Amino acid sequence: MATVFVGIDREPGVFNSDITLARDARGQLYHVAYTAEGGATAVLDVKFQYYDTVTGTYEDLKDSEGTVVAFAQFTGVSEDDLIIHPDMAQTADATHPLATGRRFATPHPRKLRVVATVGTDNLTFSIASVPLA
Repeated sequence: MATVFVGIDREPGVFNSDITLARDARGQLYHVAYTAEGGATAVLDVKFQYYDTVTGTYEDLKDSEGTVVAFAQFTGVSEDDLIIHPDMAQTADATHPLATGRRFATPHPRKLRVVATVGTDNLTFSIASVPLA
């Protein structure tokens, strides 16, 4: 398991973490733990962007249906998982050992940016990832 964001108190703002997919992995599981909030209006949005080598910029990663790959908005202390993998069904499979969270059937780019946006109040969160074959 790799740490994408360490769990510390963060003020409102946008935080980026660039990662590179392991050479033997085809996808990745991401886990967000929103562990403390500093106010009643603390919210956390987490989305994923790929690096476009032609333009030299990061663009929102979208699944095969055109949906931006992102966690549902966090509005309080909670945890959630998200999988990006080309062979993953878009809907949850209750028999799968990783049956919680969101799944996106799209190739995982080799170079990816995780973008975390903290809303109007401080909060503490961490993000970890596990490569998937």
